[in-house]
Amino acid sequence: MDSDVCKLRIGPFNMHFAGYQPKANGNTEFCEDIPATGNTIIVMDAIDSELRNIPIEVRLIEDTGDKSLDEGTADGSQLNSVTMLHLPSKIYETGSIPIEFNFTHAGKYVGLVTAGDKGQYTSRFPFSVGIEKTSYGIYVLVAGVILLGLGFYKYAGRARGMSRPQGEQG
Repeated sequence: MDSDVCKLRIGPFNMHFAGYQPKANGNTEFCEDIPATGNTIIVMDAIDSELRNIPIEVRLIEDTGDKSLDEGTADGSQLNSVTMLHLPSKIYETGSIPIEFNFTHAGKYVGLVTAGDKGQYTSRFPFSVGIEKTSYGIYVLVAGVILLGLGFYKYAGRARGMSRPQGEQG
């Protein structure tokens, strides 16, 4: 469980977060970045049984960069203006919170999970939808080939210099 990258910490409690896009990606699980827009199933499962006995509220909001929105310090109208999905506070006795949502545009989002009778525990999990990660692998490969080529060139130059008879210049 310690190595679970899809784990949310909500105060003293743990939840597992997973996203699926069955039509686009079969049963592949995503937890940080969802590869495409479209119909998405998000499932949050209580790892700690105590979470099954306390109210939990869930929001999916657009990530505007305004930290007050996802830290709970914004006023309600600000939060509502960027809320895409809101599940009011309730007890999930099964410990599972299933969400079906159609992401219509690519972007960055934030999931907010609040737990407790007074909403005293909150977890914020950022994720993206339909944003391709920049891969630096090709750049590293090209730089490695260039450095290797330079190394061979210098080595070959030294080897040529050693093989010439003394007094000969080239």
